[in-house]
Amino acid sequence: MTKSSGAHVVGVPVTSKAYAVEEATRDGGASKTDGDRLAVSLTHPSPYTSFGYKHSSKGQVIHWVNKLGRRAQSFRDHVTLGPKLSETVKGKLSLGARILQAGGVERVFRQAFSAEKGERLVKALQCYLYTTGGPIAGMLFVSNRKIAFRSDRSLAVTNRAGDVVARVPYKVVVPLRRIKRVRPSENADKPEQKYIHVATVDGFEFWFMGFVSYQRCCKYMQQVISELAQALLTLPNAGGALINDVLADDELRAVLARLGAEAERDAFGLVCCRWLRIQSSERRSLRARAGPIMLRRLAARFPGVLELDLSRSPSGSFYPGVIDHDLDIVAGGFRNLRVLALQNCKGITDVGMVKLGDKLPFLQSLDVSHCRKLSDRGLKAVALGCQNLRQLLITGCRLITDNLLIALSKNCLHLEDLVAAACNSITDAGISGLADGCHNIKSLDISKCNKVGDPGVCKFAEVSSSALVSLKLLDCNKVGDMSIQALANFCHNLETLVIGGCHDVSDESIEALVLACCNRLKSLRMDWCLKITDSSLRNLLSNCKLLVAIDVGCCDQITDAAFQDLEANGFQSELRLLKISSCVGVTVAGVRNVVESCKAPEHLDVRSCAQVTRQSCEQAGLQFPEDKSGELTLASLEVQNKLEYDKKERVKHIGGPQPSSWAFALNVKPKVYSFNVKPVKSALPKSAMVRKTLKIDESLFSAKSFEELGLPPLLIDRLNKEGLATTTEVQSAAIPIISQMYDAVTQSYTGSGKTLAYLLPILSEIGPIKRPTEH
Repeated sequence: MTKSSGAHVVGVPVTSKAYAVEEATRDGGASKTDGDRLAVSLTHPSPYTSFGYKHSSKGQVIHWVNKLGRRAQSFRDHVTLGPKLSETVKGKLSLGARILQAGGVERVFRQAFSAEKGERLVKALQCYLYTTGGPIAGMLFVSNRKIAFRSDRSLAVTNRAGDVVARVPYKVVVPLRRIKRVRPSENADKPEQKYIHVATVDGFEFWFMGFVSYQRCCKYMQQVISELAQALLTLPNAGGALINDVLADDELRAVLARLGAEAERDAFGLVCCRWLRIQSSERRSLRARAGPIMLRRLAARFPGVLELDLSRSPSGSFYPGVIDHDLDIVAGGFRNLRVLALQNCKGITDVGMVKLGDKLPFLQSLDVSHCRKLSDRGLKAVALGCQNLRQLLITGCRLITDNLLIALSKNCLHLEDLVAAACNSITDAGISGLADGCHNIKSLDISKCNKVGDPGVCKFAEVSSSALVSLKLLDCNKVGDMSIQALANFCHNLETLVIGGCHDVSDESIEALVLACCNRLKSLRMDWCLKITDSSLRNLLSNCKLLVAIDVGCCDQITDAAFQDLEANGFQSELRLLKISSCVGVTVAGVRNVVESCKAPEHLDVRSCAQVTRQSCEQAGLQFPEDKSGELTLASLEVQNKLEYDKKERVKHIGGPQPSSWAFALNVKPKVYSFNVKPVKSALPKSAMVRKTLKIDESLFSAKSFEELGLPPLLIDRLNKEGLATTTEVQSAAIPIISQMYDAVTQSYTGSGKTLAYLLPILSEIGPIKRPTEH
């Protein structure tokens, strides 16, 4: 093809029209610096004169033949560099057609990139841009304002299914003022592969390769970009002010602080490397499961992290997780750490704890729950080195003894929260020693520490009188009325008390506690306190105006009398959770009084109350408040049939008000809406698998008998003989799904009937009691 300047372009390497005219005018012929293009001038009649060929010089002939051979080799390498030769050739032909259609290379540049006022194209080079997906063939444009790259062919954009949704060219634009350096480079493994490395002030790097004449292109690129950049800097307000030149780091941090949504903060870091560095330095919390190499990288990238969570889930406890060597990296890399969570990291020993104590002086919270290899030695080192410690969670660390509590009292005087549940070696001496030094403890959990009794609790209550807000003594069977009386005498700010399983607690101490803490008490758990009667519960409901949750499950002496005439006594409690399971003396009349007296009841547990059934509630005409917000309604009240329980069941401890779990752990639940169940992975080959999403309707939960679920008659008779007449919620939902041969995953609380939920559909298809079929 012939250009308007008179230069004939052989093949596809193309030079800017403006530059070709300039060179022809200056040199009077083809430029000797045009090594990046195969250009033959047709200015003279003889083609030999354009190369300076003399017929009488044999050496000149050999020189130019060798030179053309080298250029031909360079051009061949350029074309074959792409992943597919056919694709590269098609791209070159497409580029040539685009140049002809547009009317020149400069017009192609202006169509592909938005040109500013006064911007002109200086040079255009055929090359490849190296990416993670391999080299991409295209054209590199150099203007007096920027360098830009555009691929020869458009790249296919696909969706997750693999369908092509669009085709777009690959483009890169770098302003000249942002270029830091341009230098030659080469592949260490393949020296014949040479690159032009362009680095920006923002830390981005671009690698261009596959030039027809590498040396001359590299020299020209360095020279022209340097000259244009210097000229650009001398112009006032050339290209406008850049935000990175105007805003300092502190101002960018102020911008980041005003971004609330997590997606906006993530987008902030995608602007450039500088903004990403600022975002990383401002990050304060991090949750990760990483080995030593990744921990080092995280420490280098997020130097300002204050909260680090390396905990493992109990289901993954077969893997040790973080080990002592990892803790050494954490202690050395995150020196300003305030909160560290290592729950269920069973590979940690005292060696790792010693490293934390030596290198993390600002640590304020440490969670090593269920790290069973830890003993007093490691945690004493933490207490000695981290004297600002305010929270320590050591649940399930069975090797912990009184020595640790004494060390805490001497070194961690600001300790506010200690969770030492199931640390069976702790005794009254340790609790008393803790009280001697730690006077600001707000929350103490020593549940299942069965060696702790009244002496330790009384000493602790006396010392921590004004600070104590929460005390948990679950299954501390040596705790009795003396401890509760001490709490009533000294701890008037107590809001949460757990004394479930403390069999020696009686009405006398509870009534004293009610009088002392009536204006603060919000949650009280005293299930299996067998000496508690209607008098204690009545006092609680009548006097504790802020009481939100109360559990008196398995207290045999509780009857309807505890709930009588509550409205007449001015009952205005905010009670939302009441658990009276296995209280055989409670009837429908008592349930009626509770529902009518409470402002907004949400959960009412009446499991194993033989006189309270759904049928009896409906016959009594109970009117529940209708509210779409999930409060107690007649439709959501779920009570067990008295035939289902021949024995009293103890309700397992539920840690904290979690409505989502209560919906299954309690009979009263929010309204159940339809949801999706996705099939789990099958052992069949992929070609034989058909992925389905099964829609479960609310009607599945309405089944209250096994007959409605379509089980075989013989199987239903066997269930009736065992006293199983009605279904549980999980059985109503799971049996129809499994019976239709779907794979299903069920999750519910212990004792909800999961075993029968998957066993009954199996028995329906095998053995002598299988349902009749047509075959």
